[in-house]
Amino acid sequence: SAVREGNSAIAAHVEADPELEGMGTTLTAILFAGNRLGLVHIGDSRGYMLRDGELAQITKDDTFVQTLVDEGRITAEEAHSHPQRSLIMRALTGHEVEPTLIMREARAGDRYLLC
Repeated sequence: SAVREGNSAIAAHVEADPELEGMGTTLTAILFAGNRLGLVHIGDSRGYMLRDGELAQITKDDTFVQTLVDEGRITAEEAHSHPQRSLIMRALTGHEVEPTLIMREARAGDRYLLC
């Protein structure tokens, strides 16, 4: 897959220049197929969908703070100012990792924002 190839390219760069160890990237991408879409996600890049005038986040951040929110240890409001809010738990770094894959219905008029 393209994700696996990208991750392998990162690994090759790190192998060629060990000073790059620890570098990586996040990824959110969409592939449309008729009235369905596949969304692949890893890290804290986000995907949003605008449908019928409502904007909704359709990805979940792979961050330490999101884990705390999911476990009920802090609120979503507290997450905004948490000192470790930028600590990413999963990313493409050249090491083996499986991104999240989400299949969704795509409707006429839907708009998507990846950022």
